[in-house]
Amino acid sequence: MSNVADGASQPGLAPPWITLQRQLAATIGRAPGVRVGQPREQGRTQVIEVTVEDPAAGTGLATILTPQYPGNTIQVKVLSPAGQPYPARLVGSNEELQGVVRAALGANPLFVETVIASTTPPIGPRVWVVFQAQVVQFPNDDISDLFLNFNGVAEDVFAAVLRGDYGPGLVLSTSTQRAARGHG
Repeated sequence: MSNVADGASQPGLAPPWITLQRQLAATIGRAPGVRVGQPREQGRTQVIEVTVEDPAAGTGLATILTPQYPGNTIQVKVLSPAGQPYPARLVGSNEELQGVVRAALGANPLFVETVIASTTPPIGPRVWVVFQAQVVQFPNDDISDLFLNFNGVAEDVFAAVLRGDYGPGLVLSTSTQRAARGHG
């Protein structure tokens, strides 16, 4: 009987910084000119550097990616090819946030559009980032998968790496593109 893991030892759980690096690489790393580095230890923190060639996309990604994770154990830094950090922008309106998202993700093949809308009337409008209806897959010690892959809808994986809150009344949400009607 063959070992599906190609001779690998028993699966173990990937540490959270490895999972995050793989999520970033499988989502934002699909855009041309965006490279997601391997995590490296800096004191008690794991740092993941995202190198972005286009300055507008770099500033956009620095603004919309979650920069720090609980307990300060994982940081995401968005850098120019020269190693300089891109500054995150302060956004003051849904329209500004929408523009930043478009700059950050416009070249990403999983990105479809941004929409400012409210789905629940008591809650005001928010910026929705709409993604392709595609599966994002990467190896991640998922014991529920025969080949130990993580398999997730692109929108869900982006939701895990993007900031959601930008201040009072400024919320970024994710969605999958509209399904074709007439099936089923």
